[in-house]
Amino acid sequence: MKKAPRVIMFERDLQTSEVFWLMSGNSLKVLLRFYGKRKMESYGKTRRNKRWEITNNGKLVFTYKEAESLGLSRKQFRNAIDDLISKGFLEVTFQGNGPGQPSTYKLLDRWKGYGKKDFKPGSPRRVNTSPDMGWSKFHSIKKQNLGGENGTSSSANIDTSPVKSTDKTGVNNDT
Repeated sequence: MKKAPRVIMFERDLQTSEVFWLMSGNSLKVLLRFYGKRKMESYGKTRRNKRWEITNNGKLVFTYKEAESLGLSRKQFRNAIDDLISKGFLEVTFQGNGPGQPSTYKLLDRWKGYGKKDFKPGSPRRVNTSPDMGWSKFHSIKKQNLGGENGTSSSANIDTSPVKSTDKTGVNNDT
């Protein structure tokens, strides 16, 4: 049995919209990746009455690690997410707290009202500044384990006490 090819579909209006042409390249890449993660189901018996719905909307996961594997830096990915939120394409449904708890997202069609008076962008991403949660905690533990600010050994961990020299008989020669 032949497997159907996977395709990414989006509305034709998107391609001709002002907001589409204002997006950065990284934002477009991230948006297309989100579109590829959708699970679509059709409703309606005839072709004319067919309607498509996203069955996993609000549960879409796209991690920093995945973005890095695609060649985006953490900063580029974060900026792309913020851009998609501000333009009405995306909403954060769950704010992740680091490894093991990824953020989840929902695709929106608010972009259709972009540039109009009544346009309302999605809620901005919550920035976690707590030192005892999420990535802050993860990186502080990582730094402690590696022994330094930048993952390098610090001089505080090096024993700088003088070494006593001995001869072959084990007698201390220092006076």
